[in-house]
Amino acid sequence: MANYTGSIADAGRLIHIAKRRERHKEDIEKQKKKIQAENISLINIGEKFKAHYDAVEQQLKSSTVGLVTLDEMKAKQEDVIKEREKQLAHKEKCVLSFDPDEEENEDNSEPLEPPKKKKITKDPTVDTSFLPDKEREEEENRLREQLREEWMKRQEEIKKEPINIAFSYWDGSGHRRDLKMRKGNSIHQFLQKA
Repeated sequence: MANYTGSIADAGRLIHIAKRRERHKEDIEKQKKKIQAENISLINIGEKFKAHYDAVEQQLKSSTVGLVTLDEMKAKQEDVIKEREKQLAHKEKCVLSFDPDEEENEDNSEPLEPPKKKKITKDPTVDTSFLPDKEREEEENRLREQLREEWMKRQEEIKKEPINIAFSYWDGSGHRRDLKMRKGNSIHQFLQKA
């Protein structure tokens, strides 16, 4: 028996969908690998902050071979520790210099002084209007209070102004009337007068 497989367009669409699925699977795999790599780096982050004091021991082990007396061992250990301290001190005081006549002598008895730090001051040309300022805030609050008082006075004046209200009510026949009231009166006062 023959099976209906569809038209060429259907076959092309199926191929396109299959390729899209493959790309989607590859993207998911890439994301999984990326997440796993991040997790591994997070797991190993403790290793990055461990202190390594093995340099002295390694140098001591490599320099001593065979049987050594306790005094010789202590003397070598002190020498290795001093040498290590010199290396660390040299790393701290390494300064870039362009002086060709300068001689670098590690056994120099005079210690190098670190360069004097410049005092950091404020730049008067920079606009600081956006920064909080107590005087500016007080001035702004005083101005706000003054404007609020002016607004309240103006509102009171507006409420005292007369207004003519034309109204009509129906009780079987229409009654049209005009009534003068102040703008600040309430609806209850209007209904009492009407």
